[in-house]
Amino acid sequence: MGHWFSVAGYLAMFVPLLTLIAGHAVGFSWAPVVLFFAVYPVIRLVTGEVGETQREWTELGAKVLGALPIAYAICFVATYAWVMHVLSEAELKSISEKVGFALGLMVTVALASCVAHALAHSRQTSERRLGSFMMALYGYPFFRAEHMAHHAMPRHVEAGHCPAVEESMMGFALRRLWKVPKEAIEWSAGVMARSERQSMMDSIWFGCAVSAASLVALTWAGGLYGAVVFVGVAIGLQMINSFVGYLQHWGLGIDNGVKGGVRVQVGWEDRCRMQALTTLNLSLHQHHHERPSTPYFRLEPRKAGPLLPGGYGIMLLIGFVPPLWRKSMLPRLEAWKNDPHGQVGAGNGLYCVSITRQLQRAETSQ
Repeated sequence: MGHWFSVAGYLAMFVPLLTLIAGHAVGFSWAPVVLFFAVYPVIRLVTGEVGETQREWTELGAKVLGALPIAYAICFVATYAWVMHVLSEAELKSISEKVGFALGLMVTVALASCVAHALAHSRQTSERRLGSFMMALYGYPFFRAEHMAHHAMPRHVEAGHCPAVEESMMGFALRRLWKVPKEAIEWSAGVMARSERQSMMDSIWFGCAVSAASLVALTWAGGLYGAVVFVGVAIGLQMINSFVGYLQHWGLGIDNGVKGGVRVQVGWEDRCRMQALTTLNLSLHQHHHERPSTPYFRLEPRKAGPLLPGGYGIMLLIGFVPPLWRKSMLPRLEAWKNDPHGQVGAGNGLYCVSITRQLQRAETSQ
């Protein structure tokens, strides 16, 4: 029973999608935004953190978990038709409703990118294409190519794969706005040239064609508002992807004296159980970079890796205030460098306030 209860936990990936639809149905289009920034952090108080090791899945359980992202992708594409219906019916009357729906959709698609990410690392070509198609629908055809380039150079600051220590979250995201498309096009062209088995469906230009067709479809359905929603979500999706990349890799680049070369895989982790279920363990980022092809349900925390003091929702809000970010994170970065095994996560709290304790450990170890 416990095994299948754990399997069912990953159904949490569907919650944002259902929240988007249910929120609109009850007249509260801001529901996905509230879910991510207010509800999820509070849930942490109850669910706490993931264990140090993953459960041993049965063969059937592993198959079910492997199929869940595909089932989600099908639902996600079907929801696109629902979005077109909402836009065509002009049900959103007030400015608040229109802004709320656009932001709710943006948050939902951003969380859907975690599922697309799991599919992008699949050994099955059809699943990789499905993940790319999901993101191309909302104007991010560069998703997979950019992500594969990131895995090749995760600590490269100049290329935009890792933020510099003194760089703000917004500055990092803005710097990547032009770098991501440029590098993704170059990366995709190189892959296509080296492989004889690649088809046009694997080309970034196919994704661009999907995005262009989606822009036309949403404009046809919702007029100017439909076009604004598409462009807003497309830009927002890339910015959010950069924001999360900032949380995951800040201060760990080759510019900051962290030992190892460019290919040493290091990322900040957060072990919130609810967040891990929703993001398909993307927040267990160290292990993912060590073994990118490992299925999401087999990723585990890494004992000596740096730990964020809070979940992504909390840390994103802190990241928008650079002085607060530096005050929160600089001591943790130095403490981790001095004592990798002395990290303390947020546990069942919204935010970990044990920075002083970590610094004391670091001083003692010296």
